[in-house]
Amino acid sequence: MGRLPTSQNRRSLNAVLSMEACVEQKMLEVFSETSNSGVVRMPGRAYPGSVIQGDSLSILCCLARAIRQRASASGDAELLEDASELAELLEDRRHHYESVLGDHGLTLPYTKME
Repeated sequence: MGRLPTSQNRRSLNAVLSMEACVEQKMLEVFSETSNSGVVRMPGRAYPGSVIQGDSLSILCCLARAIRQRASASGDAELLEDASELAELLEDRRHHYESVLGDHGLTLPYTKME
């Protein structure tokens, strides 16, 4: 006869099951799994997208902030506007990424910086 799960095992199993219930399983077309350069097509999309790993996204955000800071010191208003837009777009993606991972109880692959 099989053993009944302990209360600790039941809690762990329930945590896994509730997390899995929040994750939707879908078929993706995978064109490339090259490290840090994945290319996939999501269902319903006409064109594939480029996958950026979380740690790489964090690095891009840091670079964009540095460029914005240097653009600010340059006195070139158009350059500063472009650099600011780039930094904001990347930061929005990073915030979304961090929010989604948090919602699913996953840790970040980098140290969070504000």
